[in-house]
Amino acid sequence: MKHEWYHRILASKLSKGLFSAAFPHQVRIETINSCNSKCTFCPMSVNSEETKLRNVVKMDDDLFEKIIKELHDENFEGDLKFYTQNEPLLDRRITDFVKRAKKAVPKVKRIQIDTNGLLLTEELGASLIEAGINHLHINDYSKDLSGNYNHKKEKIKNVAFKLIERFPTKKIIHRPRLIEEILDSRGGHAPNNRTTLASPIKVPCIYPSFQFPITSNGNVGLCCVDAIYEEPLGNVNNDTIKDIWNNNAYTQFRDELSKGQRVKKLCSQCTFSGHTRGLTYKVKGGYFNRLLYRFLSLPIKIILNMRK
Repeated sequence: MKHEWYHRILASKLSKGLFSAAFPHQVRIETINSCNSKCTFCPMSVNSEETKLRNVVKMDDDLFEKIIKELHDENFEGDLKFYTQNEPLLDRRITDFVKRAKKAVPKVKRIQIDTNGLLLTEELGASLIEAGINHLHINDYSKDLSGNYNHKKEKIKNVAFKLIERFPTKKIIHRPRLIEEILDSRGGHAPNNRTTLASPIKVPCIYPSFQFPITSNGNVGLCCVDAIYEEPLGNVNNDTIKDIWNNNAYTQFRDELSKGQRVKKLCSQCTFSGHTRGLTYKVKGGYFNRLLYRFLSLPIKIILNMRK
């Protein structure tokens, strides 16, 4: 594999616990495990086999309260994201959930929602921002990048621009996306990219060193692309976030991936290169240098862009 030097550096840093912390930096809460879009690359698509086999489950209110109480008790200052691979606006309680989370963890750095915009209106967007959202990412899917319409038959990009003008200090991003684009294999579950790897790629992955994705029934997934939750690392109904994060299963999982050993079924078929960029991580003695990590990630990013 090209740029083996980069992966050796990443593996070395991961194996030495550079990104390790007693509590996750990023917590993702999926309050409903469903989506309303037909993106051909996503296992959450209304047309995917995985969706046909999945029962729609909304997170129990008591479970949500337990999660944010634990974040409060930990004085959580990281990133809180109200989505995994689902459409968060399908849950009509989402504004109230955001408001309660913001009150419980006032020092949280980021409260973010990613949405396809099909249910987004200016009124709903404003209520979410006023409740505590400071990052709103709108992926506007269409066949030709011309943009889609929300359920009120208004152009999604028009809604986005109204919110951007109304809330200039908030991070609101409108991204035209192709609904039929081909991305990575999502661990072999992407409907339009059923790539089968003869053997796992021997590349370390940083995601389990900072991400903690919680599905609507409380299961803890492997990472942000785990839509199937076949091998959960725990369940927050039964244990605390901190206990699960530090349990033997999670610790072994991080250790394996730090060495490029993709043992889990999802990881064994994952084509993701295992790095991320643009984040600052708490480490022993300070923070991991964001610019350095971007520099280390650059070769992989260039190669991936060239292959698109």
